[in-house]
Amino acid sequence: MEDVIKPLSKPDTYTIFPIPIPSSDSDLTKFSTLRLLALRTDPSLFGSTYARELAFTPEVWRSRLDLDGRVTFVVSDEERRGEWIGTMSLLGPDALKDIPHDIPKEILRRGDLFNLVGLWVHPDHRGRGLGSRLVRAGFNYVEKYSRGSMEDIPMDNRLCAAPINEEQSRVAPDGDRKARLVVLKVSKDNEGARALYVKEGFLEWENGDAAWMTRTVS
Repeated sequence: MEDVIKPLSKPDTYTIFPIPIPSSDSDLTKFSTLRLLALRTDPSLFGSTYARELAFTPEVWRSRLDLDGRVTFVVSDEERRGEWIGTMSLLGPDALKDIPHDIPKEILRRGDLFNLVGLWVHPDHRGRGLGSRLVRAGFNYVEKYSRGSMEDIPMDNRLCAAPINEEQSRVAPDGDRKARLVVLKVSKDNEGARALYVKEGFLEWENGDAAWMTRTVS
């Protein structure tokens, strides 16, 4: 029997929002289902595997979602009863100080970092600008980030208007000036993702099999 191809939803039926912390049992189930689907569908895009995360207990999933300093966004399709079809996470300064990572020291010294990880949109919903909308929701979050807490952030998905340059900075509570940088690591073979990030203002930091990309956010 041939697979039935469902019609694509209209772009304005999508909603992007952060998963509340602490996560509910329902959100935990929906996120783990979405994450496992992503790992099974596009295994080459991730630093983890479907087999590894399939073995996660609910406690492990909860510890990942509720990690201090982490925010996870999802895209829901309201035309399909709120089905979750895309996701992206940001690991902020409080999360990065407590977990292993390989962000180059040269980048670490440049300011407060927010590591963008796990961006994925279901293949049936690609080509509709959802990747860009997730990234811009992340920019919006970083602009309003309050260290040690997650504020209620309006999801207007607006792109920062400030120019991208090395001198762009903010005034920290202690009077020091620190940049806020969104950083990510992407394979050089993943041309689609690299094009998306360049379009959203990221600059490649180094060459090799994988490139670090950075975007200053005011």
